[in-house]
Amino acid sequence: MNRSIAMPLGCFAVLVSAFALAVPAMADETDVKVPDPGFRPESQYAAAFIDTVDTATIAVYPTLIRRSERTAHAFASQQQVVAFINEQGIATAESARKRVDLGAPRGNSQWELFQSDLNRIADALQSRLPDAQYHLLLEFVLPESDQRIFGVHCYVLDQQGQNAFSFLLNSHHELFVDAKLVAKNSSEEARAKLMDKATRVALAALQAQIEQARIPLSE
Repeated sequence: MNRSIAMPLGCFAVLVSAFALAVPAMADETDVKVPDPGFRPESQYAAAFIDTVDTATIAVYPTLIRRSERTAHAFASQQQVVAFINEQGIATAESARKRVDLGAPRGNSQWELFQSDLNRIADALQSRLPDAQYHLLLEFVLPESDQRIFGVHCYVLDQQGQNAFSFLLNSHHELFVDAKLVAKNSSEEARAKLMDKATRVALAALQAQIEQARIPLSE
């Protein structure tokens, strides 16, 4: 079982204030850091995902870049996810042809944003869900600066739009903190490198989450 599930949800409520406000603490400034590869809330559909992921098809959508006032899409990140999943033999990944548009962020905390966007993604994908067995979309949260990623979300939904294996990362997790997801400057090159690094962090967490979920099955 993912040990980070036991973390009280209240700890996430203090991580991000309203998106219109500046975050008082930097993403790597916290006394609590756990080795778990992110926080994955309980889902009754997770076991089915673990049982079938090796032979499943996964549609990967362009990564969402969530800022306080607007949302952008990272297509290079999408291709990076597809390549990694196929190269690692996690599943058979393919690029989704359409992006997901969610509009302005909703919620006063990272946890609220995560839950809100999970539901909104499910609604947005209703007409596309039969195309693959699972659907994956990464999301990078930048509420205060284009140069600093505050949180990383990985959404995995099944064909019915149910949460199959979604999770989030933030400054409570060693993997996130060690990555230092901050761009060196405001140049396009620096931002591209930041997106690349954040994608690699999300994929490392996904792979670790899958391996961790398989432990009870092998015991």
